[in-house]
Amino acid sequence: MASVDLFLEGLGECKLDGVCGDLVFENGQLKGHLRVKRSSLAERYYYEFKDEDGICHTVPFGTSTDPRVIRFKQFKYNEVLRSILKKNRRLLKRFIRAVEKSHYRYDPEAIDALLKPINVDHTGLVNKCPGVISPGDWLKMPYEANGVELDKNRTHRTCDGTRVRSKGEVIIYNTLKMLGVPFRYEQTIRLVDENGMTVKRVPDFVILKPDGTEVILEYLGKIDDDEYLMDNLKKIQLYRRNGYDLGKNLFIIGDSYGGWIDSEQIVKTIELIMA
Repeated sequence: MASVDLFLEGLGECKLDGVCGDLVFENGQLKGHLRVKRSSLAERYYYEFKDEDGICHTVPFGTSTDPRVIRFKQFKYNEVLRSILKKNRRLLKRFIRAVEKSHYRYDPEAIDALLKPINVDHTGLVNKCPGVISPGDWLKMPYEANGVELDKNRTHRTCDGTRVRSKGEVIIYNTLKMLGVPFRYEQTIRLVDENGMTVKRVPDFVILKPDGTEVILEYLGKIDDDEYLMDNLKKIQLYRRNGYDLGKNLFIIGDSYGGWIDSEQIVKTIELIMA
C-alpha cells in the first residue's frame, strides 16, 4: 500500500489548466484527441479540440516521432496509469508478486490495451514509467532543434565542440555539463500568443529537473541595449502567458552592466533550479 502511494506521489497529479505548449488542458485533463491521416509515403497526426465556445480547432502535428505527438500520448498514458493505480492501490504488490488478477494490473501492454489505438505509441519514445524518467531517456527523446550546427551566428565553441552564440552561453553550457545537468540547447517550442496564434520560440536552454519537469533558462547578454531588452521582455511575457513563471519553471541569467559575467552566480542559479 505504501509503495503504491509512493509511486502515485512520484507520478503526480496533472495541474495544468488552459493552453500549455501546443496542448489544451481543463482542470488537469487533456482536452481533445489525435487524428491520423495515412498515405503510402507517411502518416501525419492532427490535434483536434474544442474551445470554450464549442468551436473545433485542428492543429497539424507531424509523424509519430514528432515531440508534440509523443507529448500528447505521454499525457494520455499517464492519465490511464493514474486511474489504474487509484482503482487498485494494492496494484504494485501484485505486480511484484507476479499476480495478474485483473486488467487493472500494472503492465505497459495492459495499459496500452485500455488506450484508444491512436494513442498507443509504437515508437518506444513514450516513457512507460512516468514519474521516474531518467535523464538518459529524456536526452534520447527527439525534439525540434533550432537551425543547424553551422549557423553563422554560432561562432563560439563549448567544451564538447557545440557551437553557440555568445561567450556567456559558452560559460552556462560548460557549467551545466560540469554539474551533470541534463539540458537541451536551443530547443524550439511552440506557444500561443495574445491573439491565439501558435508561434515558435527558442529558449537558450531547456533543463530537466530531478522531478521530471522541464525548466527554461534564458541568458541575457546585452542588458544595456534597450531594443534587446524590450524584445526579451515580450518573450518573457509570452512565456508567462503559457504557464512559465519566473523562479518556478523560468529562470534568467544576465550579465551585469558593462558586460561582466558572474560564474559563481551562474552555479548558484543552476543549483537552485535542480534543488
